[in-house]
Amino acid sequence: MWIVDLFNTILYQPFLNLLVLIYALIPDVGIAIIILTIIIKLILHPFSVKSLKSQKDMQEVQPKIEKIRKEHKDDFQTQADEMKKIYKEHDISPFSNFLFLLIQIPIIIAILQVFMRGFGPELLNANLYSFIPVPNLSNPSLLGLLDLTKPNLILAVLAGVLQFFQTKKTMSFGKEEGGSENKVQEKVGKFTLYFFPVLTVFILSQLNAVVGLYWLTSIIFTIGEYYLLKKQTKND
Repeated sequence: MWIVDLFNTILYQPFLNLLVLIYALIPDVGIAIIILTIIIKLILHPFSVKSLKSQKDMQEVQPKIEKIRKEHKDDFQTQADEMKKIYKEHDISPFSNFLFLLIQIPIIIAILQVFMRGFGPELLNANLYSFIPVPNLSNPSLLGLLDLTKPNLILAVLAGVLQFFQTKKTMSFGKEEGGSENKVQEKVGKFTLYFFPVLTVFILSQLNAVVGLYWLTSIIFTIGEYYLLKKQTKND
């Protein structure tokens, strides 16, 4: 199918080759995965920062939005027009978070495919570029201590705990600056806060630790982005 071939050519193969190239320089699969994750997060960093800023701005204007809804509760057209004015005034794009998610989805799928397909000799021979040497990745580990071919409950729980912390911090970003959220957003937020960490633990406890290592590194990077943006906001 052409879309699968396109996906492999544009995303899967480049990520696999980059991982193998990093491994050739630093012969530890776990360290190579951490470096690859950081590179991917750095590529996505501008979009991630924009998404966090948009979330903060949306929470800050929420009181104005609620006021408009109350004043024009029977006039949806006026509601829409007034909301557009507020979004324009504060340079907010309500769909920026959705666009960021759309950008992330194929990248996340590709990187997970790199780990979940494994590193068998036949797969590497079929997907590595001609100038990339085929390594022996039959027993991937992190520093020889963590077997990445099997699920690791400790890694899964740690990722779940940090997922909770990350979600709580990013959700409260705008409110820390004086913003607010409506009741629906608050309920959705509470569900997200507790559901996703549990889901994270469940998923990672079923998958090889190679996926958990990527997930954990990604969460730690995102927490760092939050604190960096929070510091920049205070300095502005």
